[in-house]
Amino acid sequence: MSVRLLAAGALFTALAFVALALASPDGRVTAAGTCSPARPHASGSSNETITVGSGQREYILHVPTGYAGASGTPLVFVVHPLGVSGAVTNAFMEGYTGMSDEADTAGFIAVYPKALSWGPQGNFQWNYSLLGHATGAPDDMAFFSALLDHLESALCVDTARVYSTGYSDGGYMSVRLGCSMSDRIAAIAPVAGEFFPSLPGELGCPAQRAVPIAVFQGTDDPIVSYSGNALEQSIPDEVMPAWADHNGCDAAPAHSQAAPGIELIAYGNCTDGADTLLYAIEDADGAGEGTSGGGHQWVDPVYDLVGVGPATHQIDGDATIWQFFAGHPLGGASNPFAQGDLDCNQLVDARDALLPVRAELALAGAQCPAVGSGSPKVGDVNCDGDVDARDSVAILEYAAGLGIVPTPQPGCTPIGA
Repeated sequence: MSVRLLAAGALFTALAFVALALASPDGRVTAAGTCSPARPHASGSSNETITVGSGQREYILHVPTGYAGASGTPLVFVVHPLGVSGAVTNAFMEGYTGMSDEADTAGFIAVYPKALSWGPQGNFQWNYSLLGHATGAPDDMAFFSALLDHLESALCVDTARVYSTGYSDGGYMSVRLGCSMSDRIAAIAPVAGEFFPSLPGELGCPAQRAVPIAVFQGTDDPIVSYSGNALEQSIPDEVMPAWADHNGCDAAPAHSQAAPGIELIAYGNCTDGADTLLYAIEDADGAGEGTSGGGHQWVDPVYDLVGVGPATHQIDGDATIWQFFAGHPLGGASNPFAQGDLDCNQLVDARDALLPVRAELALAGAQCPAVGSGSPKVGDVNCDGDVDARDSVAILEYAAGLGIVPTPQPGCTPIGA
């Protein structure tokens, strides 16, 4: 074993003792945004209802394993597509995406709201265009607002880390939440259903802040056109530039490969770090032929839908969406936890200091987002280009209130910046 690994192993052992010394009496470090008294809830999924106005609305609540109700916990809305029957709604969404498994791994609350049946065909659909009640459309904004109020009172929710993702019609609804509830929804990630509400009045985007957005779209989607048509905006030429303008980003995006067959189109220098990203699924199987662009599917779904084009399994969609959310709390990129809070409990402490050295030793361990991934690398808190024991020391110094001097590294945000 190299001297470097021996030194890292010794530091890991020392850090483990420091972490235990700094932990609370029950062995758990208390996060910022605690709830006292605690708001416990059984883990797992349950069917719930809430009264909104004079009617009942339904949702599935998934509380992650290990939830105790004392520390602020992130919350993610996972919004279903248009449903032609009651079966293709929120229960479908939970099973199709597998997002509840990701919630257990990463430690966030997943909420699957259910739309009402309305419109000429009686579909279960979302009123993301804010159509008036004269059309028979429900007030879904009132539903989401009331639901979030209820969840924040019943559970220990970190109100700075509430997010929304959705598929197809649910993606459109997530856009609406980002525009009309930007004071409460920190970031959004629409999948196979995205637009920029450009019309004036009710149909516009009244968000007063830059809203981080990650879009996932297949280039051969037979239902939502990637290139646009007479009824739909072009995703790369209209939707994303409009979001980039809204978020104060550079007009010209950078292009890179997120995975085989998936192009990442990223707009840089956005206001308050509101990253504006498009994952264009150009080659669903990643074989490099470029002949089978992604279809109308979730990213890496639990099972592929039939008749709507191919799904990609080149990246873990649930984990990628969560990693994007985890880096974008309300408050933007100036939040020091974006680099230092590696376990995403909204506290930079000795527990975080364990993770860079674990990554250096190639040891498994819960981390959020994936330490050592990305460019610049997650966990490189001293900005020297590596994730190693030096970062662990820097985290301990920061947690102790000592200043650190980062090494200049293009694109790297040092701890505390």
